[in-house]
Amino acid sequence: MLLRNGVLPSIAVTWTVTAFLLLGAGSPTLWACDGDTLVPDPSNNPGLVEDCKVLLALRDGVFDANLDWDTQSAITSWPGVVVAGSPHRVTELRLRGNQLTGLIPPELGQLSHLKLLELRDNRLTGPIPPELTQLTQLQWLDFRGNRLVGPIPLELAHLTQLEALRLGGNQLTGPIPPGLGQLTRLRWLDFSSNQLTGPIPVELGQLTLLQWLDLRGNQLVGPIPLELAHLTQLEAFRLGGNQLTGPIPPGLGQLTRLRSLDFSRNQLTGPIPPGLGQLSQLEKLLLYDNQLTGPIPPGLGRLSQKLEWLGLSNNRLTGPIPAELGQLSHLGVLDLGGNQLTGLIPSELAKLSLLTGLHLYDNQLTGSIPPELGRLFW
Repeated sequence: MLLRNGVLPSIAVTWTVTAFLLLGAGSPTLWACDGDTLVPDPSNNPGLVEDCKVLLALRDGVFDANLDWDTQSAITSWPGVVVAGSPHRVTELRLRGNQLTGLIPPELGQLSHLKLLELRDNRLTGPIPPELTQLTQLQWLDFRGNRLVGPIPLELAHLTQLEALRLGGNQLTGPIPPGLGQLTRLRWLDFSSNQLTGPIPVELGQLTLLQWLDLRGNQLVGPIPLELAHLTQLEAFRLGGNQLTGPIPPGLGQLTRLRSLDFSRNQLTGPIPPGLGQLSQLEKLLLYDNQLTGPIPPGLGRLSQKLEWLGLSNNRLTGPIPAELGQLSHLGVLDLGGNQLTGLIPSELAKLSLLTGLHLYDNQLTGSIPPELGRLFW
């Protein structure tokens, strides 16, 4: 262990003391891990013996829940525990919805071969312990749906094997660490429904394998970084419900795998980029509740293959409703209310045979309602 001026770092000292208390040799329950019942062939699986002791100590002393980890049955049969590899080690811990309470125990960092750690949908509180960054093989970290507080630890940037980092539905605060741009294996990044502040780091544009980026429901400010247009593998791009400003980057038309684009409920300005009409896989385009100006691009009519929801309401859009929107044959909701649109209602909208919601309120439209539209709702 590295010394700093001849002294152990405080985290290391705390860890040593905690580990001694947690795994003390005086616990009869922990002795069970040395027998043949819990760990098969313990002499040839010393690492699994230590994993067993960590889990039993957590069951008895930290997690306030009735985990069904019986000392009369093998660790390989414990619910939520996956043992794999040679030699055998605990590689997955799946404790979703187990009504766990209290803090996330830093001792989880001792399960050094974990590849998946899922504690979602519990009642865990307190901060995310930085000791979890000792889990250098971790690929999946899911703490969604708890009551976690405090910042996102900067140390998470050291978990370079991570493919999924999912912390949505908590009460996390502070900025998104720019260092997370080092996690170049990430495919899922979900920080939605927290209380995060500050700008979106431009470094997230380095996550070129990312398929899911969900930052909805925070207090993020500043512009949408142009660098995010480099994330060409994205299928879901969700920034709704923040305080973002500035224009929608025109380069987003390159994200041709997108199925969901949600920038709603921000303070975005400027025009809707015509390049969004290139997103042929798009199912939802949600830009409502912003301050967007200019016309509705007729090119959005090219989104006819899959688009189900077009939400542009409560902006400052002007000009006519493009007749090309009548080509959106899969559209279920067309929401254009609360703008400054002018001209006639296109009769081509009657082609939208799957339409269940048409919102044109609070505009400056003229002329009569095309009688063809009546057939959509009979």
